[in-house]
Amino acid sequence: MSGGLSLFRGKVYDVSQEERDFASAEDWVQVYPNPSEGSLQLNWNKESVGPLRSLDIYNYSGQKVGSFSGEELENRINLNPNLKEGVYLLVIQGDRRQTVKKLILNRQR
Repeated sequence: MSGGLSLFRGKVYDVSQEERDFASAEDWVQVYPNPSEGSLQLNWNKESVGPLRSLDIYNYSGQKVGSFSGEELENRINLNPNLKEGVYLLVIQGDRRQTVKKLILNRQR
């Protein structure tokens, strides 16, 4: 996989790394399946992390293209069917933590 950096909200993120390469502090929440065909699930340790507050979806131009919060995050999340195939950044906010994850959207034809 080729290297790549992305500027997002004034911070630089290395988006070329595989999920397993991120430091354990960033692994407090998992997003699956990834690549996704249009829906996703979040998994986190609710006892140590607490509830999730929000999930915002951004395209690589930095435009917010989706947002979920509260109880929506407890279940399978269905992405907007108008989102095009491609790579998106998920900004996931917990009580005391925030992380950015890369999501590949690959809709089944």
